[in-house]
Formats: sequence, structure tokens, C-alpha cells
Amino acid sequence: MEQFPFTIFFFGVAISCVAVMLGIGGGVLWSPVLILLYRVHPSEAITTALAIQVGGMGVGTLSYWRSGRIDVRVALFYAALALPMVIAGSVAGKHLPDNVLRLSLGGVAVVLALFFLSGRDWYGDNERPRVEIKQAARIGYIPFC
Repeated sequence: MEQFPFTIFFFGVAISCVAVMLGIGGGVLWSPVLILLYRVHPSEAITTALAIQVGGMGVGTLSYWRSGRIDVRVALFYAALALPMVIAGSVAGKHLPDNVLRLSLGGVAVVLALFFLSGRDWYGDNERPRVEIKQAARIGYIPFC
């Protein structure tokens, strides 16, 4: 990848501010900036955006860990479900045509959005400090999508 001009710093500051204010991942904004403005190949732009996300989410995770807001049992439960699917997804991504991957990713995104929109879980002041594994297992199918 070529050297980026100094303007990339200002995009970084702006994207970070927008991501924090809206509560979204900065990778959603980094990819279009890198692809459209800096003409980076999409695969490199997505990889770069993911690397930036890892740093940002790592700092956020550390902050939540220190404040005691992470339920480690549930996090490990979901990680155990998700890890095999990440491996299977990377193998599928290497062997399936791009059209199939795009169509399946779009379909899964729509189905998950419908699940989230139709859910009855609304969070307010009555949050519980811990979620039981049985309750977490009810949505354990999500990594398999």
C-alpha cells in the first residue's frame, strides 16, 4: 500500500468522533473513505478498517473489563460458539464464488436485522448484572448464520 497523505490523520479524527457519537464501528466509515478517496483496493481497505477496529475495540474491551461490566462466562460461551463459525466462514470465503458470498451475506444481514427488530428485549434501568447461560443460549444460533 502506498504512503497516505497527511490528510488521513484528519479523516481518522473525524471518523473517530462520528463513531463515538453514533455508537458505530469506525470500520463502517473507514472502508468507503479508503476506497473512494484514496483508491485503495476493497480487500485492502476492509483489512485496514478491521485492523483499526481491533485497536479501538481492544481499548473499549479493556475499559469495560476494568469497570467490571463484562460477564466473562457469557463472553466465553459466545466465543466458543463463534470461533468454529469464523473458521468455517474463512474456509468458505476462500472456496465459494464472490456472488454466492455477497448474496449469502446480504441474506444473513436481513434475517438478523429482522430478528433484532422483532425482539422483545428492551433495555432500561432494570438491567440484570448477570445473564444465565440458558438465557444466552436462546440466541446462540446467531454465530451459525
